[in-house]
Amino acid sequence: MIKSTTKFPKNIFICSSIVLGLITLSIFIIQMQRFSLLRSISESLAVASSLSSLLTLLIALELFNKFGIEQEILQKNLEFVSKVFGLLAKIEISANVDGSFHFIRLSRDLREGLVQRFNNKYGEMIVAGDISVMSGLRELLDIGESIYMPREIASCIRKFNFSSINYAEDIVKSKDKYIFLQFIGASKKVFSMELNKYIDDNRVGLLDDKEMKLKDYLQTFDDLYKSCNKWLKNNSSINLDLNS
Repeated sequence: MIKSTTKFPKNIFICSSIVLGLITLSIFIIQMQRFSLLRSISESLAVASSLSSLLTLLIALELFNKFGIEQEILQKNLEFVSKVFGLLAKIEISANVDGSFHFIRLSRDLREGLVQRFNNKYGEMIVAGDISVMSGLRELLDIGESIYMPREIASCIRKFNFSSINYAEDIVKSKDKYIFLQFIGASKKVFSMELNKYIDDNRVGLLDDKEMKLKDYLQTFDDLYKSCNKWLKNNSSINLDLNS
């Protein structure tokens, strides 16, 4: 069950209602001492009616918080956070280090700590990638811009919003310095103005022309993964049993 986190305004209303009820009760007691029993009975019924109306309003507000727009938005939040887990589970990265290929099944390897062990061996190498490193994250970037994506998770997703891959021949030649990444199954097609059609592009280059270390690149995935888990724990009233 997803729980509401908007407690402060509701608590103010409850406290105000209690204070109002006590004031009304005090006035009623004073009036009882000044007027006849018959009038006191009449006023008792009026006070009882007012308190009944207050109770009805409190119940209505509680039901609104439970089934109204706040709950609907939280359900949408949950839907989009779940999509992030689904997309991470589909991502598989091929890493080429000096002719040897390694495969990272992102969600599983983050969960089992294999990414950290990979970083321990190759974390200082500079990331170079082909166009699939950008196209493979397009769907993740798109849902990250939804108004229903929790802000802290959206902030993690935006770190993957690279705008270009800068190609250079010396990158391919320096195999001891660079680790070459590609997203398995992601598109490698780019539009050629010269040929006026889409063609495969297997060149490799730096993301946004930055020498980003592998450990920093993979840390962004780890931050995203942990942010999603944290959101689920903070917004659930039960202990979730998830394969994450």
